[in-house]
Amino acid sequence: MSPEESIALIKANLQEVLNPEIIDDVILNQKRPLKVYWGTATTGKPHCGYFVPMVKIAELLAAGCEITILFADLHAYLDNMKAPLELIEQRVQYYSFLIKSLLRSLNIDLSKLKFVQGSSYQKSEAYTMDRFKLEGITRISVAQKAGAEVVKQTADPLLGGLVYPLMQALDEEYLGVDAQFGGVDQRKIFTYALENLPKIGYKVRAHLMNSMIPGLGEAQKMSASEPDSKIDLLETPEAVAKKLKKAVCVPKKVEGNGVIAFVEHVIFRAVALKTGGKPSFKVERRDEEPIVYDDVEKLKSDYEQDILTPQLLKAALITALNELLEPIREDFKASEEWQRVTELAYPSEVKEVKQKKQKKEIDPAKREAALAAKAAALAVKEAPSEKLRIPRVGSLLLRRPATPLQGQFRSIHAVPNLGQFPRPEDGVPGLLSGDGFDIAWTQYMDFVVEKLNHLTAGTEFENKEPLQILKETARQPRDAPTFNYASMAHNNAFFFEQLAYLSEDSANPEAGLRPVPVPERLRLDLERDFSSMDTLRREMIITADVMFGPGFVWLVKVGRQSQFRILTTYLAGTPYTAAHWRRQGVDLNNHGGGLADGVAREFLDRTQVGVGAGHVGRFDSNASAPGGTEVIPLLCINTWEHVWLRDWGIGAGGVGGKRAFASAWWECIDWEKVYSLAYPNPGLK
Repeated sequence: MSPEESIALIKANLQEVLNPEIIDDVILNQKRPLKVYWGTATTGKPHCGYFVPMVKIAELLAAGCEITILFADLHAYLDNMKAPLELIEQRVQYYSFLIKSLLRSLNIDLSKLKFVQGSSYQKSEAYTMDRFKLEGITRISVAQKAGAEVVKQTADPLLGGLVYPLMQALDEEYLGVDAQFGGVDQRKIFTYALENLPKIGYKVRAHLMNSMIPGLGEAQKMSASEPDSKIDLLETPEAVAKKLKKAVCVPKKVEGNGVIAFVEHVIFRAVALKTGGKPSFKVERRDEEPIVYDDVEKLKSDYEQDILTPQLLKAALITALNELLEPIREDFKASEEWQRVTELAYPSEVKEVKQKKQKKEIDPAKREAALAAKAAALAVKEAPSEKLRIPRVGSLLLRRPATPLQGQFRSIHAVPNLGQFPRPEDGVPGLLSGDGFDIAWTQYMDFVVEKLNHLTAGTEFENKEPLQILKETARQPRDAPTFNYASMAHNNAFFFEQLAYLSEDSANPEAGLRPVPVPERLRLDLERDFSSMDTLRREMIITADVMFGPGFVWLVKVGRQSQFRILTTYLAGTPYTAAHWRRQGVDLNNHGGGLADGVAREFLDRTQVGVGAGHVGRFDSNASAPGGTEVIPLLCINTWEHVWLRDWGIGAGGVGGKRAFASAWWECIDWEKVYSLAYPNPGLK
């Protein structure tokens, strides 16, 4: 194989390569094999997603690379203690048995691989001193960001999870490699290594990144610590069939389909490697000739056209995957040592048997007295009595015709006109029905504007817009009711104004509603701060879903550097800089109760530093949060239950609910309006 062919094979079948020139220099100029390491934290039992890196390792070996496989035992403990210290040695042995068996099943020569246990060098004096050096120059926020896609995230992170990415970066130096190989979920750790290893005197390495296999359910990837997202390499044939039959596989949809991705990245490549030829994926059909695919693009095309159905695809995958796993199962059955290690590494949980309470003997006289008392109470309950009849107003409200969106009030404050929704009975296509729109917009805005008019009539706020009112009343507990209604009027209007009226493509109605595309400049800036639009979408949806209580999730532009961030406000909280006293990242409406004194008064007084020395009066239009950070809201989702409960339900059993509402909301965003707020000065999109 020529040097150029070797380089091409090294870079093939990857999602991304960082610093590819390092690879070229080693092979073309230094004329030596490229040294690469791949590491795995020894946490839960490895799953079928491990076929993907193993296939790439086979390609790297074929390209003449020297490969080190790292069993990262200390990392397994540091990642939120997924592997207890007393079990990590047994977990390493289990991983060693399983990974080697997997490699043999793919006809990979183990003699060309080097296996290293992390703790064999990570506890040395030199490594510890270098780790101290990295800890001394790394901010907590940087460490959290580096491990965001790999280390388990919690509201109050443990120190071990922050050290995890620092050690992974340092491993590149202590394993003496030119490149590190991993999934694209490792990208932030890789970029941390690129930026920080030179600061302590070590060279930059190249980084090779595989695509991630989506989970079989709603998980973004297969994970050893998420049982429902993956299929273990030692699953029985029956368990494999059961999990694949339950896997999410939307008909005619290829993008984001975990089953299609599994066939493409695991079955096609593993079978090709194992047989030494072209891949072959056979789909049996009842009463028809089977379909044999040797091209994944043809398979995808047939799936989109419904020639290949989810049922046929799953049945074929069950057969193909069980054939791949059978040699690994046989190795396990033949090795008593492997079986012994498995019991030690993953001990079975012993369920505590509850002891039945012994029934006490009851005094017959007491029993008779209790029965008599129960009979008397029942007689009183069944006696005829007059009942207050209260009409069920909920059903009446749902039948009330939606009122026009303009001219609803003769007072100063009025409900704004939503020009993009001229027919309230149509609702918001893809998000809210006509009844849902009537409750969330028409009725609710009628209510809050009426309240706001009542509270501001004859006051200095009578002729001011809700946004100005909320800014001027944010610091005064006495004005809390006025602030609440002004803020809710503004927030709810902001939510609806950023929605688009979507329509179907007349040329292709089966494609469904057409979302508004994201302007290129905005997309690039969002990807800069969130790594991808999918990451932003996922974070917005998950944040909205986990809010325990009503409020809003905002996409905002902050600071002079124009960075984009996600911000939450509970209840009627506001994200605006001038009203930062009522941002309410926690629920402050539980405090103060509108009194001049109390907890709210103390809180607001403590924030006096935020408005600058010499501040006088209730409001300063130039007042900013401590540190002077400017916040510009661009987009928000309303998580108040009255907005989504009517159309999406409570979400019991995983059907509908707030998360489904949030997912649908993302598809209805008018990105042109978001763009106009993000970049008020005209420019290229």
